[in-house]
Amino acid sequence: RKSGTQPLPISPFYYLAFDGAVGTLGTEAGRINYGLNYLGEPLQIVSGAEALRAVGHTGSPYSANAFLNTETVSSFKAVNVDRRGQILSVKRNNDGSFRLVLSPSYATPAILKISNNSGEACASYNFGINGVDTYTGMESNLWWGVGENCRDFYDAFVIEKFQNGVPDISNQTTGAWGTRCGSAQTPVYGLEWPDTQQNYGNVFLKTIFYTPQGGQNTVNIVMSSDDAEFWPVGSDGKVNIPLNGVGASATILESVAEIVELVKQRQVCVSGESVEQTFWWNPTPVINALADKETKAETECIK
Repeated sequence: RKSGTQPLPISPFYYLAFDGAVGTLGTEAGRINYGLNYLGEPLQIVSGAEALRAVGHTGSPYSANAFLNTETVSSFKAVNVDRRGQILSVKRNNDGSFRLVLSPSYATPAILKISNNSGEACASYNFGINGVDTYTGMESNLWWGVGENCRDFYDAFVIEKFQNGVPDISNQTTGAWGTRCGSAQTPVYGLEWPDTQQNYGNVFLKTIFYTPQGGQNTVNIVMSSDDAEFWPVGSDGKVNIPLNGVGASATILESVAEIVELVKQRQVCVSGESVEQTFWWNPTPVINALADKETKAETECIK
């Protein structure tokens, strides 16, 4: 940019010289207060043939005050609940230091079909993360309605009722469940319609599951009132489905440069300004992968 002008928009990245070696003069550390030192985990800036990996140097004279604290979080709770959909965040602290958190994830869309022909409606499920049943706390996911004219078991339009995303509930929450689906002996999550039903038939909901990269992840139906199944991209009628991403989110993210490239491709969104910026999976192309399934759901739902 032109000298003396402010970049628009201002970003924390303008203050981050990722290559700490800019503080050197020849083979000497002669340019003090240039560059950046790292605290925490090594950071992959660029991958591939021109790989650039940043690491910290104890007692580095390059930049006495410019520190980037780096951290990678990869638990299911972190990527699906605490930092839902976020894959990178950068924050400039009051003391001039920075904090960068990487939380790479797969983004997998799915439709949940809940069928009920008598009694109270419900469906519960659990997660297998790298082959291990995993519990994330009192809730795990948000659900949205499918079908403009589709109704639920209480005769509410699902698009309106679930328009802001309705969280699931856990059977580990005392008094949370009013139906049989919460009676599983292991931790489960799910949705229910206790008490008197106004309608019987099929209700369709959709979500995006965010799971740690590099492992084999699944979501599995545990119990239902009459029947429940997942409709993932490419198939339907599954009681368990893999959660290993679709499209751009099915690839392993190895560097900051790859995330920036995904922004250019509109696969990743950016929010925030000068103090903090967050990079997160663009939900539109992810959920749009279910377009044909949503069309099918509208022909089978309660109306």
